[in-house]
Amino acid sequence: MKKSHLFLAFLLFLCCPCFAEATDAASSGSPLDFANGLYARKMYGPAISEYEKFILENPTSPEVASARFRSADSHYFSKNYKSAIYYFEEFITKHASDKRVPMARLRVATARYYLNHYAPAMRLLTELAHTSQDANIHSGALLYIGRIYDSHKKTGAALLRYREILEKFPDSEYAVYASIAAGDAYFSQKKWDEAKKAYEVAAKKNSPVELAVEARFHIGEIYFSQGDYGNAELYYGKIFEEKDPGLAAFRLKALAGLFYCD
Repeated sequence: MKKSHLFLAFLLFLCCPCFAEATDAASSGSPLDFANGLYARKMYGPAISEYEKFILENPTSPEVASARFRSADSHYFSKNYKSAIYYFEEFITKHASDKRVPMARLRVATARYYLNHYAPAMRLLTELAHTSQDANIHSGALLYIGRIYDSHKKTGAALLRYREILEKFPDSEYAVYASIAAGDAYFSQKKWDEAKKAYEVAAKKNSPVELAVEARFHIGEIYFSQGDYGNAELYYGKIFEEKDPGLAAFRLKALAGLFYCD
């Protein structure tokens, strides 16, 4: 790339509203505000650089623990799972009494899951599921235990974990994911009523919206497979009315469903 193009790209980055907002936040708050502003806006690469700079320049600051955690988190959300494991384990070692250690351990376990390192992931997830008093940590561990069982085609064992989340932790942030996973498992077994009931949990919560729409689409599929074209059309129609550009793929599927319902 020519230097003029690089310079133009840099200027565009500086003019980006997200960058400008993060810069404004930094000028009016603590030294970490700039990095935190980038992190909040999912600009993880620049956030990592700012966190590393802060840690290097302020090694004795009480905010170093927060910087280390969010730096590791930024690696995780960037899907740099090997780096995330390294930095979360560093955080756990250096800040053993920090309240975020259980979440850091869950992140290590799930990063290992995404790397297909199932055995060490399962050991840590099982420990967290047995020892954590935090609903999100406990339910998150159960969800990924279920996913590991799913990866080994052990659907029954997976469903036990998904049902436990839905029964014991219905307000957990992982309940929606468990409902989709349980619905998919029942759907694959053609247990339509159980699948529909599971999907309805995600459909009613409506957050994240992508999972809610996915759940509604599957419910529409179930009604269609049962010959209930009226209800199928109702679900497909609601999806087709969604305006979010990120849901375009589901809108197309819903349109095809509406076509066949007619």
